[in-house]
Amino acid sequence: MKNKKVTLITLSLVIIFLLSSLVTYKTFVRQYLFNDYVVYQSRELSNENIPLENVLIEQPIQIVSNSMTGLGLRFKDVDPNSKNQFSVVVKNDSGENIYTENIPENKIHNDQIYYLRFNASRLKVGTIYTLTVNSQGATRASLITVNPRENEYGIVRNCMINQEKSKQSIAYSVIDGNCFHLRNFYWLIVLLILILIAMTYLIYIYNVKLYKASFGIIVLIGIIYTLIVPQFSVPDEYTHYLTSYSQSSIFLGKKAFDEHGNVLLYEDSSNTLIRASHPTVNEYVKEYDGLIGKDKFKINRPYISRAPLTLGSFGYFPQVLGVSLGRILGLNGIQIGILGRISGLLLFGILISYSLKIIPKFFEKVLFTISILPMTLQQVCSYNYDSVLFTASFFLFAYLLYLVYEKEKINKLDIALVTLSSIIIATIKFVYLPILGLGLLIPREKFTLKHGKILVILMLVVLSLGSYLVVMKCNSLFWNVHESNTSSLIDYNTYTVSQVIQHPLREIVIIIATFQKFTANYISQMISGPLGWLEMNVPALQLSGFLMMLFYSLFSVEKKSKMDRNVKVCSGLFSMLMILIVILALQISWTPDNSLIVVGVQGRYFLPILPMILLAMKDLLTVKAENTNIILFYGNIILHISEIFAILCIVIGR
Repeated sequence: MKNKKVTLITLSLVIIFLLSSLVTYKTFVRQYLFNDYVVYQSRELSNENIPLENVLIEQPIQIVSNSMTGLGLRFKDVDPNSKNQFSVVVKNDSGENIYTENIPENKIHNDQIYYLRFNASRLKVGTIYTLTVNSQGATRASLITVNPRENEYGIVRNCMINQEKSKQSIAYSVIDGNCFHLRNFYWLIVLLILILIAMTYLIYIYNVKLYKASFGIIVLIGIIYTLIVPQFSVPDEYTHYLTSYSQSSIFLGKKAFDEHGNVLLYEDSSNTLIRASHPTVNEYVKEYDGLIGKDKFKINRPYISRAPLTLGSFGYFPQVLGVSLGRILGLNGIQIGILGRISGLLLFGILISYSLKIIPKFFEKVLFTISILPMTLQQVCSYNYDSVLFTASFFLFAYLLYLVYEKEKINKLDIALVTLSSIIIATIKFVYLPILGLGLLIPREKFTLKHGKILVILMLVVLSLGSYLVVMKCNSLFWNVHESNTSSLIDYNTYTVSQVIQHPLREIVIIIATFQKFTANYISQMISGPLGWLEMNVPALQLSGFLMMLFYSLFSVEKKSKMDRNVKVCSGLFSMLMILIVILALQISWTPDNSLIVVGVQGRYFLPILPMILLAMKDLLTVKAENTNIILFYGNIILHISEIFAILCIVIGR
């Protein structure tokens, strides 16, 4: 009877999901299939436009796809009543005109893209063409240009103005057919969700243990998030990708940097040329084409990007392995990028599964729920070093609880695993090392040596700090050799350590004001968004639902828990310490010295701390129930489905 009820619930969910998917496709997705497929578009626009009156503009354009069916230009201050025309000519490298059009000014919409359409068969991949634009009469209109900073991230050549070199570049777009493959991408996501529902049903019916079930659930949901949150749309992912790619080049014996320490990108990374920080429907089409091996993007030579992050290899080693494997196999840029992301996801899934196997039973549901939060998966399924950081932090937390409660004697392997986890955390973000504080609660009798507990703690501190100093020293030596020309992200003075120490009362006021203003934002950002540069506010229903799942996982089935008060108090104190360190770190590294609140803190920075926060809150409530996994599994799956479709509809509708 129990299985019949679950079967009925699952079938109802499948039917509702399929009907909803079909309605969404027919009423929403289908209308975008024949939209122009924009394969390249300037990202950061400048306020310094180029006036068109009495001016001849010549803009070099590199074709980065197998074909090009049009070019888009952005005009500003056009006159809808003007009888003037703009002359547009496209020339090849021999100076031959291959396209000419006179555009009436009154047909152009102000600050919107105007597309020129022509025969793609006359264009060659990798060839530099020249776009010339000039006004045939008097006009107040101008061409919108690209922020010069974009030159750091891709090939954007400066234009010529009246045959003189300029420091400006025209903002243009490249079209390559339509978005018909969006249909295939959409139904691929639907198929993956159906597999997820079926897998969840089988896991429950066959009573699969949570630690075994977690791997499949994490990886499958993670793959879906890998697809719907396109490459480079996670904050700073492009820089993290460059760091992974440069380490992959070193691993493969290729030249990784130019003389300024900027990363050299080879032909297999051509997708970075047309990356979009703020994804649109075009990203899904590009992703699907790349996945099926029909990647349209080509470059004929290595090109220079920007400097990578000065961080040790621990932060990227699964992504580096994935990227290197993809390059060895000769995959295209999209496939290599996704393989690198999935490599980080697989490591996370494996270690979380093992963590759930060893962690005390009273906390396994909590750790599982944290591991599949949307923000957790976004970071894990990206090139951000948070992927490895979250993996190491959650594993260290689980292993320390295992040593406190379950393990009878501490052996060398236990010490080695804790040490390795600590070193990884220290070399990425040492602010999370207080997780080791749980080790203070391991009973002394579990150590074979008389003073083994003290010696192990001292060894961990020394090795963690030592590894951090060694990595920083190696990075310093490397960057002294390479003088990078990448500009700094900030151009103002931040707080200093001495300012914080010398004004303790002001510091207390600043911290209190920061939490008063941003606590709600920190919680929502830590749980489910906004995800990356999707620029979507997470629907309140999803946010509330994931919070409910977290609190539900905290409930105890029995009134008497194994956990003692000392563990909860210790966990709470070290959680508060790490939160304070995170706030101070951002105050010193990012906050202007005249600000009365700390800026730059994001909710995801607290995810490595969340298990310890919830450990301190454990057993506040008890419930009388049997086999509560059904609510945990199906509740999370339904929430993820609604979140996935919210993301799809927002991105597709752009």
